[in-house]
Amino acid sequence: MEKLKNIEIIAMDLDDTLLRDDLTISDYTVSVLQALMKKGVLTLLASGRSPRSVHSYAQRIGSDKTESYILCNNGTQILTSDMKLEIISRCLGADLALEIYDYIESQNLSCHLYLDDTIYIVRHTVFSDRDAHLTKMKIVVPKDYREILRTKPVYKLLIPAEPDIIAAVEPEFRKRFGTRAVLFTSKPYFLEIIPLDTGKGEFLQELAWLLGIRDKAVMAFGDSMNDETMIRYAGYGIAMKNGLDAIKDIAYAVTEYTNNEDGIAHFLEKYVL
Repeated sequence: MEKLKNIEIIAMDLDDTLLRDDLTISDYTVSVLQALMKKGVLTLLASGRSPRSVHSYAQRIGSDKTESYILCNNGTQILTSDMKLEIISRCLGADLALEIYDYIESQNLSCHLYLDDTIYIVRHTVFSDRDAHLTKMKIVVPKDYREILRTKPVYKLLIPAEPDIIAAVEPEFRKRFGTRAVLFTSKPYFLEIIPLDTGKGEFLQELAWLLGIRDKAVMAFGDSMNDETMIRYAGYGIAMKNGLDAIKDIAYAVTEYTNNEDGIAHFLEKYVL
């Protein structure tokens, strides 16, 4: 593959993509990203994580000191990288959120809602502990979960369970809510529900349009199904070597190295810098 010229936006998923398995970013990767920023390339983080969690990695790569953005909660929020301004946001309506929650409860499943630095959960599970570890957010079990859904912005709902359970219940969730919300598995053990017509790709496209940047000048890196719309939209959608086959199948290219081997940095240094 030849050098790719005129790339103006690079959007990167975090977990299993930019981040190593220990949730860190190497100095080498930081140096490559900062070299691109110095050239004027808009370097975006696009994650299912909440703004505060994504912002900590924007600080790590230095994009919070530039005119850049973070795409959070799988594309339902876009903020400036310094978190001083929310550019776009969309939420599930309270009535729909409550209907989804009631069905979750009827199936004896759990539910996670992300707000600021807090994950509101129905009950403690191994998955809530794993989520808290990944995001560095605190866990709260509210007395009245329905009241939280009625009164707080619901950017997304996440259903955690063993992969075989997620695979078994997902079809019925799609049947009930698929025409009113977007559903996908960000991990085999996480089924996520976000507002209709939202996602990483949809909001990346909207941001590029606002900035007057052509699709062909956009590059995106991802590994999982919550990255699908972003990989499809970008002029250059790049799948990680460690990514799902379904993502590799739709990608423009696949990195030569995994997330643990600085896959993004090696690709960018070889084909973009």
